[in-house]
Amino acid sequence: MKKKKSKKESVLLERCPERMIRAYYIAFAVSCVLTFIAMLLTHGESFANTFFSDTYTAYGAFGHDDFMDFFNSIRDASTKEVYKNGIIYPPLANLFFYVLSRMVKPELLELPFILRKALLNDTTCLTLYAVFVFVCVVPFVQMMRNKLNGSASPRTAFGFPLLMVFSYPMLYCIQRGNILLLAMVLTMFFVFYRNDERKWVRELSYIALAVAAGIKLYPAVFGLLLLTDKKFKEALRLVLYGAFFIFVPFFFYDGFESMRDLYENLKAFSEHSAAQVDYGFVTSDVISRILSEKIGFEYLPTKSFLFSAHMLAALLMYFILREEWQRVLCLSYLFMNLGSGGRVYILIFLLIPFTLFLQKGSFRRRDIAYFIFFSLLLLYLPCVYYPVFNTPEKVKEAGNMLWDKPNNLIAAVTLHVMMLYLFIDMLRRISANELLVIKKKKKNEARS
Repeated sequence: MKKKKSKKESVLLERCPERMIRAYYIAFAVSCVLTFIAMLLTHGESFANTFFSDTYTAYGAFGHDDFMDFFNSIRDASTKEVYKNGIIYPPLANLFFYVLSRMVKPELLELPFILRKALLNDTTCLTLYAVFVFVCVVPFVQMMRNKLNGSASPRTAFGFPLLMVFSYPMLYCIQRGNILLLAMVLTMFFVFYRNDERKWVRELSYIALAVAAGIKLYPAVFGLLLLTDKKFKEALRLVLYGAFFIFVPFFFYDGFESMRDLYENLKAFSEHSAAQVDYGFVTSDVISRILSEKIGFEYLPTKSFLFSAHMLAALLMYFILREEWQRVLCLSYLFMNLGSGGRVYILIFLLIPFTLFLQKGSFRRRDIAYFIFFSLLLLYLPCVYYPVFNTPEKVKEAGNMLWDKPNNLIAAVTLHVMMLYLFIDMLRRISANELLVIKKKKKNEARS
């Protein structure tokens, strides 16, 4: 017999989203204070070194590499020989950067690789980048605000999305200038609006996901949501849109030859990434490495087993679980666990299930653990130990683990503990027939 919730407990769970968001505010404020103190003591190095490498030239031949995923891509995509040069972006992304390159001085695009950062000193280039970030961030904030309306107070629904702009993976994508930011925003639009009452908005959401897939390929996995929504005609249209945005742009280049070149480039990049797995990744490979180094497991068999087990478990949970945020989390994990794209800034896609999680109608006490997992993966963790060791070189001397970035150190472990917790929670709910109750409730809501 189920134990009835007390009135006090019911009120607590109803106010759960608001309380969780306030807790995040507090954690964010603490993070900011510690960050600024550490920055004052290290002349900013404690902040700079938590993102993509390196303020000191000793770390790399080129020193600062801020925003260069954006500017490198403009330079690389300025010719039709892009796939002959080892580029791994799909053709739609390269077409986007090709259009931008037409707005940049030709002499800047023709500079040798070692001088490529001259683009950072050009007003036009910087303006293009500022517009790119603006076009991505504003819709993100508005969509998140619209989704939280009703679940949180108007003030919270307005303020919290602004805070999410300063989440670690979002800041990382902005610092890199990575087009992943645009792919995430387009995917968010699909997830949030694919069931909108307005037909034109629904259709636009399908096109948005197709464009996201054309830019980064792996957002295509979110098309499974239409199948579980039992929208088969819409799923077919989505496939057609996706085929158009993924394959047609190849013919701006060398057609089928470009397809073959991109495949070879992706294969080489994937092998290169697999060979250099470190704590900057969030994949199960990191867990395999930890088990290998700390416990003595054989790395390759462990890696193969964990990868297969985690991917199968995520797929299984996707088809069994009923809450939308859980399904979206499982789909996100499927490509987060791929070594070719599983660097820490891929966690930007967690902003989609996190929003759905906070927006959902009912909470259980066990859901607080999910909030903690999301927070650990999204909050910026300040590098407070740099001031103690004075310079990153001394940090490195103190130990390899300490040398890595704080967010990197916990990302893979936290993500996989979260997925394990979700799997155990699913098994418990199956044994208690809770998922069946949720399924019936959803059917009744659909009929009404």
